[in-house]
Amino acid sequence: MNDELEKKLGTLKVRSLPPEWRGEILAEAHKRANADEGALRDRTLWWRLWLWPSPGAWAGLAAAWLVMGGVAGAMDERTGGFFAGERVVAMLVWTSERNRLGGVL
Repeated sequence: MNDELEKKLGTLKVRSLPPEWRGEILAEAHKRANADEGALRDRTLWWRLWLWPSPGAWAGLAAAWLVMGGVAGAMDERTGGFFAGERVVAMLVWTSERNRLGGVL
């Protein structure tokens, strides 16, 4: 089936576009490209306009969230943070047992 289509297309004559169309097509393409660029710029700046009244306050809020997340992660026993008391005790018991058995473990 593709062979038939290729044969049929091969018999067709290729016509070139009229030269005056080139300028019209390029002008329209440039106009649409500039319009799309402006729309993209408007879409990316909405969040800046929303945060602009007090960017320092938003930065401070973000820093506070990061600090709270770090402290919560450090205090969580499941993640092995700084205050993972049960894990520390288990490691000390295992180390003392290993030393008591003479390095067998």
